[in-house]
Amino acid sequence: MRDFAGQARLNICSVYNAMHGKPVRDGTTIRIFEALEKRAPMMVVLDREGSGR
Repeated sequence: MRDFAGQARLNICSVYNAMHGKPVRDGTTIRIFEALEKRAPMMVVLDREGSGR
């Protein structure tokens, strides 16, 4: 989380607030999306039963 906050040029508290559904400024949201856009995609694949195996 700390690394992501640094990449997004945000205070870690702002990132935590956004992740927990608390209100954040528009600029914070934009920086989060810009940082996510630069990261390699991550994918979690679940089987049909949802067990993840």
